[in-house]
Amino acid sequence: MNKSIFMSILSIFTVVVLVGGVTFALFSSAASNNNNTFGAGTLTLSINTISGSGSTAIFSVSDLDPGEMTDVQKLDLKNGGTVDASDVKLTSIVVNPTPATPNLGDKLILTLYNDANNNNSYDAGIDLPIDTGALTSLGWADRSLGFGLTGGELHTIFAKILFDSSADDAYQGTSVDFAFNFLASQ
Repeated sequence: MNKSIFMSILSIFTVVVLVGGVTFALFSSAASNNNNTFGAGTLTLSINTISGSGSTAIFSVSDLDPGEMTDVQKLDLKNGGTVDASDVKLTSIVVNPTPATPNLGDKLILTLYNDANNNNSYDAGIDLPIDTGALTSLGWADRSLGFGLTGGELHTIFAKILFDSSADDAYQGTSVDFAFNFLASQ
């Protein structure tokens, strides 16, 4: 009887091996999906067609009298990238007066205008002010300009500065160097 049990187990084992061998003999196929790529878009803000941390100064005034105003200057803000910016901000105006006191920036009143009809030209009465305040005003910090920039889009803002008529003799011979800092974000 042990022999017949042994033979039965051996028969079952043989059948299992044969069936397993038949399973491995079936067709199979494999495929690969190669060369998948992913690239991040870009958001590249430029001012007057210069990208990054610098651009050409728009104001260079040496002899303005109290009560006088500069000519209107333009700042072309462009998103040279492929990703849309939903908001453009003036993040700060950095003011460096010479000498440090009195600070001439306190008496220079900046007005920024939005190019409402996108014609890249200042139109009094049509291009409404974004905001007005002294160069040193904290109100310029993180000030939304009220527009975004799609990839490749250019938008113009205009700036003019009034030398406050209340400036007294203490401001004679002073000067100020300042920088506009902008940020475009999704």
